[in-house]
Amino acid sequence: METMEQIELMNGRENYYRFLAELYKIEITPKMLESFEHLIHEPFADTAMREGYQLIKRYFDNNPFDPLTELAVDYARIFLGAGIAEKELISAPYESVYTSPERLIMQDARDKVLKIYRENGVDKVQGFDVPEDHLAIELEFMAYLCSETKKACEAGNLPEIDRLICIQKDFIKEHLLNWTPKLFYEVKQFSQTDFYRGVAEITESFLNTDKYLLDDIFCNEG
Repeated sequence: METMEQIELMNGRENYYRFLAELYKIEITPKMLESFEHLIHEPFADTAMREGYQLIKRYFDNNPFDPLTELAVDYARIFLGAGIAEKELISAPYESVYTSPERLIMQDARDKVLKIYRENGVDKVQGFDVPEDHLAIELEFMAYLCSETKKACEAGNLPEIDRLICIQKDFIKEHLLNWTPKLFYEVKQFSQTDFYRGVAEITESFLNTDKYLLDDIFCNEG
């Protein structure tokens, strides 16, 4: 792969990781809604990605009177448990919840990702006061690694590129795909809107595609 292709690839991956992170970090905003205006019409080759955006398009086609309020309510219900008494009906977006027997936060997974962040000179996002194994933070860490890889590509630093790719491959396998399929399944079950069912679908599809990209393309280049 040529240097410019690598840079463009890393830039695209970084932007999409940041885009997904925002969807899990906060309730939907007008700016975030605008991002979907062209995406829902994109001819995605990946079947799961296409089906995810079709769900989102179907939500908008139904034309809710006040989508921002409706989606804020659905976000709070799914991820924060607003109005939900049963803990098992909440999709708390923390790795610890899905990797600890009692579905608790602040468990081993949080300590492990925090160690990885610190080893790579990354602090948690200021103003986002949640445990470090929150899905949004893990996605933002992948975006950061993409950004750093892009810089290494621009500098022609092959050892640094290899190092950063290895970190990404390990992180997506050990700290994203090890638990998010369970989360996405629950989001699809608990969501009251096609929008968040679609968000879960496109996120899962992207992570699986990105793992293939890292394992196949960069492995073959090595």
